[in-house]
Amino acid sequence: MNDLQHIFEKQHGPVFVTSNPPFEPDADKVVGRYQYDRPILDAAAIRAQSKMHTIQNKEGISFAGAWLNYGLHEDGFTSGLRAALALQCMFTLLLTLSATYSTTASHIARNDIHPPFEIVDADREPQPALASALFDVLEGTGMRSLLGNVLGFWLDFWSVVLLAVCALFVQLLDGSQGVVEMSG
Repeated sequence: MNDLQHIFEKQHGPVFVTSNPPFEPDADKVVGRYQYDRPILDAAAIRAQSKMHTIQNKEGISFAGAWLNYGLHEDGFTSGLRAALALQCMFTLLLTLSATYSTTASHIARNDIHPPFEIVDADREPQPALASALFDVLEGTGMRSLLGNVLGFWLDFWSVVLLAVCALFVQLLDGSQGVVEMSG
């Protein structure tokens, strides 16, 4: 996350997301555990994203989530930071308005909170409109299931071929004679 979000590690420490780690991290180093589903960015979702500006940060409501951009972890992180900043600005405005009645509110309003880094979008340029249009076509025509079956068969076929080639290669290296047994 440091590289993608331009958060300087020397200044703020390592910020990262772990998805399906090969081993469990030390429990004392885990800040939180969360399980999420990835958004499906179909054509309707892409159209909705283009209209978010009409409701985002209106009437004190800020939306956050990976679905606001390309569906990546860093998109959720970025939108969460932006939503928090928007809500903080609203809070500061309310405190400023009430500052005439409270010295505490006046003090808090003057100490406006800002992130110590610039909030920028991830340095990736996926093409969600094309991918979502293809997804919609495959889903709408029922071709997704057929394509999945064909690709599954193709992968199974080539995995058996690869196993046979590997078994023959091992047999040649060992110099052994006999029948090669395979299971797949």
